[in-house]
Order: sequence, then structure tokens, then C-alpha cells
Amino acid sequence: MSTKLDTIKRELQKSPLFHLSLTNKELFHSNFLAWFGNTYKFEFKKLIEELLGQGSWPADVLDYKIDREFMHFDICVKDSNNNPRIVIENKVKSVPTQGQLDRYRNDVGSNNNSCLFILLTMTKLSSAE
Repeated sequence: MSTKLDTIKRELQKSPLFHLSLTNKELFHSNFLAWFGNTYKFEFKKLIEELLGQGSWPADVLDYKIDREFMHFDICVKDSNNNPRIVIENKVKSVPTQGQLDRYRNDVGSNNNSCLFILLTMTKLSSAE
């Protein structure tokens, strides 16, 4: 088995994409998720529902597109009317703050209850700015 892993490791070391992915993991993850969602729409929807539970995807969002850095959102799933419906904040590498997340909710509109907010993080939420 270790021979197979060694082979995979050597092949990864030759890959420019692998080395690019190491430079800024947060940006790479966001770009990859946006590409995945725009390219594999059905699978992206299923991924969201697998992670957040059946029915978490907005039922009325049948067609969508994903924009990067729309209104400073890392990943924004917009419906066919160009309205933000899912906002994903990617804090895989950095620490999220409640203030930043509150600003994002206000940017979408506090009356917009049809927007799903997702925080990708490996740390606890910080209240500090």
C-alpha cells in the first residue's frame, strides 16, 4: 500500500495545480467550490443537502449561478433573478468574526429570510473584530 501512496505523492509533486492549491488554501477552496457549483449544478445542490440536511436547498431555486466576491461574499449562489440565495463565507484558513457575518446578513437585507448563510470554518467563531 505504501508504494501506491508514494506513487501518488510523487505525481502530486509534479502537478502545478497541486502547488497552486498550497499557496492560498482559502482562495483555492472558494474558487474550486464556485467552479464545482457552476459546472456540476445537480451535484452541488446534493452536496449542500448532504451537509445541511434534506430540504436545506431553497426549494424555489431551480436555476442558479455562482459568483465569487459578489458584494464581498466569498461564494454567492444567485437565483435566476440575480438575487443572493445562498452565501458561503469561507474561513478555512482565517478566523471568522460575528461582526463580519452580521454585516453580510445586513448587506443581503435583514428582511430577506430566503437567503441561506453558510460558514465554512475549522475554528470557533470570534466576537472580536
